[in-house]
Amino acid sequence: MRHGAGNFKGPIADVDNELPTELSPRVRTIFERLTATGYDTAAWVATPWLDRVGLLRGVSSVHEIKSAEIVPAFLRSLRAPAGPRKVAAYLHMMGVHDAHLRTPSEMRRALAQVDRRLIADWSSMAPGRVCSAPASDPCMQFLAYAAAVRETRNDVAALLNGLRESGRLDHAVIIVFADHGEAFGEHARSPLLLSDPRDVRGEGTGHGQALFEEVLDIPLYMWIGGRTGTAVAAPASLIDLVPILDDLCGITREPSLRGLSLIELLRADERSLFASGVAYGANQFAIRRGRWKRIDAVCPPLSYTFDLVHDPGENDSVNAPLVNSALESQLREYAQRTPPSSRTAVAGSETLEKLRSIGYFMGRSSAREAPCKQVVLPAPGCVQTLRTK
Repeated sequence: MRHGAGNFKGPIADVDNELPTELSPRVRTIFERLTATGYDTAAWVATPWLDRVGLLRGVSSVHEIKSAEIVPAFLRSLRAPAGPRKVAAYLHMMGVHDAHLRTPSEMRRALAQVDRRLIADWSSMAPGRVCSAPASDPCMQFLAYAAAVRETRNDVAALLNGLRESGRLDHAVIIVFADHGEAFGEHARSPLLLSDPRDVRGEGTGHGQALFEEVLDIPLYMWIGGRTGTAVAAPASLIDLVPILDDLCGITREPSLRGLSLIELLRADERSLFASGVAYGANQFAIRRGRWKRIDAVCPPLSYTFDLVHDPGENDSVNAPLVNSALESQLREYAQRTPPSSRTAVAGSETLEKLRSIGYFMGRSSAREAPCKQVVLPAPGCVQTLRTK
């Protein structure tokens, strides 16, 4: 809501025909500030989207390659003679994004090469009854996703091992994070769930359709050379990444940043964390504070409050008037913030083809061509897109 990137013209993202809005020119990226303080900045990415919307602004060199090649390419770059003393690198891997978009037969062939004990472990972790029928397509999708997560974990291990072999690990900071999780039907029957008009994965599977924890609860791991490891009990947010890097890299923090540094996280009292930006319908907003979480939908106007301690699966909304009143007030203030104006990014045919290759344009050729009907709902002025059966 504060940087202007990632918005679409309409309530339903039409990634077949347009990219989201660019990062506002008023925002200085972490790469711009690292470069200004003497770092050599570089990025190895498996998607053209980041560069097109301005998220890599300030990076000295951008290398667009396949996910599996990113870590080896980065480690090779460190072996170059007379390298700079300080390096800030961004490695963006996409292997997990599209692993479960392949055909069922392709997924089965790939999984046939995986140790049966791992398959059994992953099946036991599957949400709900996804793997109650092990040969079903939904189970294949989940197992393919789990296998891709493991491959990415192995890539991170290769990165750490490579830095250790080069003598850099004890002087390095590595932060592993994601942009979102993935749903596998946990809330397929929830009134809050929107429908991906591309219909590429199945009911309630994917991301961009809701703000439940299976999408919002993402990993954040850090390796800080020379430091003892610990688990931070306070929930963090993606808005904390830049303050954390500012602190660790000795950069003066910009006053407008709302996130917390690592030291502040360790000492943090209970805080409110926000989420918004569903892709396939009228916006939704979520707030989490302590054990409580509230999700508000704009259209239809729905509000649900969950006790994450007693109901981590967000299955039953609770009636807690005082909690609801406090969370609603904070959500209203958050929702009224206006993102800065920003133009829509432009993509040529080559970019669109690359995006199609990593799963963005699977299924129907355009969101506008999906077999949908427009239904006027009780809230005045609201139009919601529902998928016809």
